[in-house]
Amino acid sequence: MSAGKFLKKYLYVLILLTGICFLLVIGTVNAKSDRISENSLPVLEISLKDITIEELHNESKDIRYAGNEVTVQEPQSGKQYTISDVEVKGRGNSSWKMPKRSYQIKFAQEISLLDMEPARTWLLIANYADASLMRNKLMYDLAGEMMDYVQESRYVDLWIEDEYLGNYLLCEKVQVSEGRVALKENDGLLVEVDNIYFYESEERFQSPISGSHFILKDSKANDLEKEDSAAREAFAEFESYIQQFESLLYAEEKEWSAIRELIDVESFVKYYFIEELAENSDSCRTSIYMYKDGAEDQLHMGPVWDFDKAVGYSQRGKYGGDTDADYVANIQEYMGNTKELTWYMELFKIPEFQEEANRIYQEQIKDTFSEIGERMNSYQLEIQKSADRNYERWDISEIPEVCDHEPYQYIIWEDSVEDLKIWTEERVTYLSGKYR
Repeated sequence: MSAGKFLKKYLYVLILLTGICFLLVIGTVNAKSDRISENSLPVLEISLKDITIEELHNESKDIRYAGNEVTVQEPQSGKQYTISDVEVKGRGNSSWKMPKRSYQIKFAQEISLLDMEPARTWLLIANYADASLMRNKLMYDLAGEMMDYVQESRYVDLWIEDEYLGNYLLCEKVQVSEGRVALKENDGLLVEVDNIYFYESEERFQSPISGSHFILKDSKANDLEKEDSAAREAFAEFESYIQQFESLLYAEEKEWSAIRELIDVESFVKYYFIEELAENSDSCRTSIYMYKDGAEDQLHMGPVWDFDKAVGYSQRGKYGGDTDADYVANIQEYMGNTKELTWYMELFKIPEFQEEANRIYQEQIKDTFSEIGERMNSYQLEIQKSADRNYERWDISEIPEVCDHEPYQYIIWEDSVEDLKIWTEERVTYLSGKYR
């Protein structure tokens, strides 16, 4: 058969195939464009390898899946880039059981995402329990104005395997590294008090005085796999340090001069006001971070973490619903048992600590807290379209059915934001009247 007859015979086949390819390309472009249509937020898309999103959700959150891809689109700048060889896993404890899940992604090398400090490990926080989607972002940004080490965060829309997952907070992980908790000494430690999930960690101790469980979360040495681990040795010394501190703190006659030698008072005060503003019920039970940069350093409080069920979230005073309360300072009275870390209850029995709290609030915190309303107005403008889309995916009225602490119920997102604004305004008014 001649070339001319062949082309004539199969020309319609070639035209048809070309048309199909064109439609497929257009469809792909349209599908990708849909990720940023009617939305100004950055888009983060995870392409999974050798696993489906259903399998990821059905397995343990601690299973790590390698070889995936992450694509980031920045509508404002027009930038788009893809990172390969990404490890993906679930994250959270109670939140991993909620319909909208949180995730951890880990790159092969340090990467800067959305102009934040470079790092290998990043978190995608679902904020499912928080109808406003603002609580974690608000408290991290406030703490960032006040404290040395606070994780940065950015709002994104998340897609996994062509499925829209909703509005997420892309956040730095609390860990030891440059740009995060930047410890310098080889025996520097990042420690968490966790009285709920402590049993999941091997490196831990329970204080015989407070009864709280202290977990080694990270270290500058990062050498736990070694038999003569510097991190493990430093953690043993940290245990003795905590016993020394608590023996002074829980004494009937408290020696302020001795106590203040052991702690960075300013970090303790600032940490307190972030937790007290939020009336965070976790502030005495779990996710209580502190660090000590070597044997010669004092104990520092922070970074702060986890506020999705705080800041007026609950209808019950037990979980922080009353704007006119000294909540963290009297936490045991609210929670009703002895499992809480009660350091601040003891500290506020010391007149000198009370004086420091009053002074630091007036000089360094009051003005920052006064800007809360403006911050939330800014967030509302930023995520309005994303929030609308998020609640097309996740019914806002169903949130209380799978979240504890008896949260308020909402039908529309704007109502949850308005209530958050009113609650925080009343809370700041109370604190500013008390600490003067």
